Amino acid sequence: MGSRRVRKARILMALSLTLLFILSFSVPVMADVTKIVGMGQDGKCYEYSYADLNQSYMNSLLGISGTELYNHFRTMKSTKAFYDSVRGYVDYNNIYNAYVDSLLNGSAWNTNTYISSSAALATMPATVEVVTISNGQIALVTTPIENGGEVTFEVISIE
Repeated sequence: MGSRRVRKARILMALSLTLLFILSFSVPVMADVTKIVGMGQDGKCYEYSYADLNQSYMNSLLGISGTELYNHFRTMKSTKAFYDSVRGYVDYNNIYNAYVDSLLNGSAWNTNTYISSSAALATMPATVEVVTISNGQIALVTTPIENGGEVTFEVISIE
């Protein structure tokens, strides 16, 4: 049963990357998805360069080396967010649901238009693990997120 869940999650990850890749060909330059954030089994958010992850995914499809980023991404529990150069982190589930709705309704769809205008912003933690490749190995760097995490206020005095 657990292997079915993992298999289903991997298929969903592959479909989400494929969806973003296919839809990015016919979109005008408004927003630019530059990062993808996955939610790890450990509850941490892992951030990948869209271009690097896409290249790693293509390498995987072609059966050549350089698949480390994609293989790491495949271990994620779910896709959490895309990073848009205009609006910041946008919620993946919101984008996915809007896309499915447009398919069901026969509506035109433009990923970048939706992301830059209507997509819900993602609730993000204060830090993410930025995933890169260093000497052929996965490298993780804990990085603070601008506008990430919960905002807390300290009450100094009430008079």
